[in-house]
Amino acid sequence: MHFLHERVTGLADELGMQSRALLTPLLSLVVAMPSCAYLLQSGQPEETPTGAATTASPVATVATVVRLGGSNTMGNELAPKLALGFLSHAGSSDGKIDESGKAKNKIVVSGHVKGELVTFAIDYPGSSAAFQCLGAKACDIGMASRPINGEEIDKLKPLFEIPSAATEHVVAMDGIAVVVNRANRVVKLSVSQIADIFSGTTTNWSQVGGSSQPIQRYVRGTDSGTYDTFQHVVMHGKKISIEGAKVLESEPLSQAVSADEGGIGFIGLPYVDHCKALAVQDGDGAALTPSAFSVATEDYALSRRLFFYTPEKPEKALASQFVDFALSDDGQKIVEQTGFVSLAVAEANLQSPANAPPEYTTAIAGARRLSFDFRFHAGTSALDVKGKADVDRLVRYLKKATPKPTVSLFGFTDNTGVETKNVELSRQRAKAVADFLKRGGIETNAVDGFGSALSIAPNDTPEGRDKNRRIEVWVK
Repeated sequence: MHFLHERVTGLADELGMQSRALLTPLLSLVVAMPSCAYLLQSGQPEETPTGAATTASPVATVATVVRLGGSNTMGNELAPKLALGFLSHAGSSDGKIDESGKAKNKIVVSGHVKGELVTFAIDYPGSSAAFQCLGAKACDIGMASRPINGEEIDKLKPLFEIPSAATEHVVAMDGIAVVVNRANRVVKLSVSQIADIFSGTTTNWSQVGGSSQPIQRYVRGTDSGTYDTFQHVVMHGKKISIEGAKVLESEPLSQAVSADEGGIGFIGLPYVDHCKALAVQDGDGAALTPSAFSVATEDYALSRRLFFYTPEKPEKALASQFVDFALSDDGQKIVEQTGFVSLAVAEANLQSPANAPPEYTTAIAGARRLSFDFRFHAGTSALDVKGKADVDRLVRYLKKATPKPTVSLFGFTDNTGVETKNVELSRQRAKAVADFLKRGGIETNAVDGFGSALSIAPNDTPEGRDKNRRIEVWVK
C-alpha cells in the first residue's frame, strides 16, 4: 500500500500540479480500498518476480477509476465482460481484462477512451461486501446476487435512499441450480428434501429415491450471495450444515460435483457445466429445472435477481453510464453470453396447468407467454423496481413486433385475506399495468384477475408470497 501510494504521488510530483489532479482518482482508489492496493496504474500486480525489472508504464491521463465491489457470482465473469463491452462501446480499441489478481477475487479491466485511461477495479469477495463498501464510500457500484436486507438498508439510509429506482438496478436473472453427478438417478427434489440434505438430516441418496450411497455436500462460502439466497429460499429456518461439507467457490464446486457420484451442490446457472441440474418443486408448484425462460419469469423455485446498487447520484458519471450500458440491449447480449439470463423479452408456447381456472385456460388458448411477470409490493398496486423498468422494455418490444400482437394481462395474488378481495386486487394490479402500457401507446386486449389461484410458491414465507403476487403477459 505504502509503496503504491509513493509511486503514484511521485509520478504526480514529477509532472506538476495539472497531472497530479488527473491522477487523483487513482490515489483515491488506493486510500479508499485497501483491498485493491495491489493495483498499479498499469493494472499489474504490485508483486514482481525476484530479479525482474520494474519499469513504469507510460503516464497517460487517468480519466476515471470505477470501483465495483461485492458478489462473487457477478464479479468472476459478468462484471469484467460488461466492463470490457462498455469500453468497446465507448470507443476503446485496447480494452483488456487483467486476471492476475483473480486468486484474490480481484480483476482489473482497462482501456483508453478518447486518449484517457479508464479502469474498472472489480473486487468480489461476496454480496455482503457490496453494502459494506457502499457504506464506506469505497466503491462506486455494489454487486449483489440477492436483494439488500433490512439491516443493510438502515446502515445506508444516512447516505442515500435505498432501495429505489435510482439506487437498485436489476441487471440480470439467475437461477440457483441444485446439481448432482450425471450418473445420479435422482432427477427432482422438493425444496424440503433439499433443505434436509443441506442441513445434514438426510445423509444417503436412498432416502430420496437414489441408490444407496452417502451424500457428499458441496456448499458456497458464507459471504456469498448464493449461500445467503439459498439459506433464505430453501432452508426455511434450518441452517446449512458446514460439518462434513466441502466449501468451494462456483467453478471448483461444479468441477468437484461432476467428479463425485455422491455429490450435490448449489451454484449459479452459468456454472452447471458437466453436472446435472435437478428439477425443483416448491409447495404445490410444478417441478421445474432451471431454464432461461423459467428463471426469467421467476417460476423456477430458486430463481433470483442480480443487482447493481449505486448512490442516487454517483460521483463519477462513468459509473452511471456503465449501469445504463449493462441494462441496454448490447449489455444484455453480454449477460446472455456469460450464461446468465438476460432481461430481453422472449416468447414461449406453454400449456395451461391442470389445476388452472377454466376461464384462464380458455383465455390463453393459442397465446404465447412472455418471459417476465410484473410483481408488486404487498397489498398495493405499486410495481416493484424491476416492474417499472419492465414496462418500458415491454413497450419497446411490442412497438417493434411485426405483425402487431394482441396483449392480455392476467393477475394473481398470494392467499392472504379474503379470496373475493384477492380476485379484485389481482384485477386492479392487471389494470394498473394496462394503464402503464396505454401511456406508452400499447392497448391491451384482455385484463383479468384470478386471485390466489395457480400459486407458484408456498404462501407461508415472504419470498413465496412475493412470487405469487404477479401479472402474466400473453400475446397472440
